[in-house]
This record gives sequence, structure tokens and C-alpha cells, in this order.
Amino acid sequence: MNKYVVKDIPVESRFSGDLYLDTGFILTTSELPFSQELKNMLLEMDFREVFSIGALNPITPEPAGVIADAGKMQAAEDLFVNTEKYMKDIFTQVARNGQLDFKDIADKMQSIYPLIRENPYFLIKFQKTRHVNGDFNTFHAVTCMVISIIIGFSLKLPESNLIELGVAALLHEIGMIKLKSQSYFEAKKLNLEERKALYVHPLVGHNILKSFNFPRTVCLAALEHHERENGKGYPQKLSSDKISLYAKIISVACSYDAIISHRPYKQEEDSTTNIITLLKNENKDYNSIVVKALLHILSPYPVGLYVLLSNEKKAQVVDVHPEHLYFPTVQVLGEEATIQTAENGISITRPLNRSEVETK
Repeated sequence: MNKYVVKDIPVESRFSGDLYLDTGFILTTSELPFSQELKNMLLEMDFREVFSIGALNPITPEPAGVIADAGKMQAAEDLFVNTEKYMKDIFTQVARNGQLDFKDIADKMQSIYPLIRENPYFLIKFQKTRHVNGDFNTFHAVTCMVISIIIGFSLKLPESNLIELGVAALLHEIGMIKLKSQSYFEAKKLNLEERKALYVHPLVGHNILKSFNFPRTVCLAALEHHERENGKGYPQKLSSDKISLYAKIISVACSYDAIISHRPYKQEEDSTTNIITLLKNENKDYNSIVVKALLHILSPYPVGLYVLLSNEKKAQVVDVHPEHLYFPTVQVLGEEATIQTAENGISITRPLNRSEVETK
């Protein structure tokens, strides 16, 4: 096999053969580009070399593909930037004039959520490159809204629920405007007074939204987004089915954002390990169905993808697992039994497009 130094591999380049971590563990197929996410993960986990029987090809994607991808990344950036400006105005309006209108924000979500539906993977890809520049509240609100809506799509929520969920995610931290919020985003321990204030901000947010006659579901999301399935959250220590659906979704979105976002107060961490810890959900902090919806979004082989197996059979991904993101459960086309792909067993050779699946 040919050996390649990870830091020297250009992002989005391709290999003419499959890429391996060692002689048995496949990282990516020849059909897929070497992504920035994969490069970061390898370097974070201290893997400095990878192997392939193929050659490293120069970055020569088809012009149409480059234009399309660049357009989607620009659309993702525009959505984040424009929505952050909008939310900054909303927070300023509430703080100065005490004005907030559900219909106005719902109308904004009506125009936003179709853009998220059309562009989920590029939105997540762009979000990972963002840094907090200015107001943290608006940055966090928009990120959580995007992730929450993507989870909502995965859960197959109807349009009316998606719009309410989006409004709830945008405003779930509105109680923070009553605090000196900057102190909560610095690399220092909170004093007793700051901790007490932090614990009551969900109640403050709930009361603000209730005073403006927001739907009860949106108010509850603000009140409960720090509650945990195991009853160890705050402010009410609710558990399981006592927590509202929107709050369950937003809590997962918040935790994912906290792991992946670049923030001025946060020390360097192993984000890949932390994401896996979140997805494994061993402490039962989060609703398992919501976590699975996020997992299906983040997997390199998401549920529904058609793939070619190492035994030359065609299959469809039916489940993914936090511990083994590159080895999902698949169902061979035309067969009832499922197969757990594995490093030393049947594995995925490459994804298939629909024309290859439909070919008899």
C-alpha cells in the first residue's frame, strides 16, 4: 500500500483506491472526497498517516459540481448571517422596547425552514467552521434553530410543528437578555450570584414569552431546554415524558452546538470524542429518539443510503451506531435479513446512486 501524510493531503482531493487507517480499517471509498471533517478527526486522534492502494489524484471535480457545492455553501453562509442579523434586532427590540410578536417570527421561520430542508448537510458543514464574532446569544440561537429543524425533519414533524420548533429554538435563551450574559461565556468560574442567576434564566425566558402570548409549546421549550431525561437538569428537575418535545430536541441541539462550535471561552477539546459521548447517551441525559435522529444526520453513511458491499451485493443502510459510524447495519436488496457491517467482515465498498440501484 501507498502511505500518505494526513496533514499534506489536500481537502476535497480523491484517491483512486479506497483509503485505509491501517491494512483493515477503511476510512473512505474512492468515490468520496477527503473531507475537512475527516482530516480534523484523524489529526485530533493523533493519526498522522493513512494508506491506499490507489494514487492521490489532483483536485479536478467537474465544474458543474464545484459551482453547485460552492452555491450551497454560500446559501448556508447567507442563511446564518442574515438570520443572525434578524435575531440581533429581535433581542435588541425586546431589551429596549419590550416588544415581541409571535406572528412576525413565525412568518420569518416560514421562509427559513424550506431553505434548511433543501440544504441540511451544507448547513452542518458550514456551521462547523463558524466562530463567535460578536453577540453570543444570536450566534447560539441561530445554530440551535438550524440543528433543531434538521432534527425535526428527521423526526418527520409536520410543517406547523417545524415552524413552532424553529421559533422556540430561536428564542429558547431569551431569558439571558436579563443577565449580564458576557460573564457566562468567559474562561472563568461563575460566582454564587452568577450561578443562581443562570439557573433561573429558563423561568425568566418562559415568563417573557408568556407575557407576549406565545404558544404554550414555545414557552415550555424555553422553560425546559435544560431539563434532562434522567431528572438531573434544571430548573424543575423534570424527567422523561414530563419534558416537552421541543425542549427535548433543543437540548440535544444545544449540546451538539456546545461541542462543535468555536467559542472564545472554550479550551481546545477532542470534539470527535465528545460527539460520540453525546450520541452514545450513556447517562441517559437526552431522549434516545432525538439522539438517534441527530446520529442519522451526522453519520457518513446515513440511514436510507444505498451502498455496495464488499461481497458485491447492493444494500441500503437501515441503522447506524455511535461506536462504529463507518460500519452501519444494512439490508441487502431483495433479502429480509439485515447485516451488521464490520472491519473484519462484510463492509461497505462505496455508496451507490439511484441509477445503479435501479439497474437490474
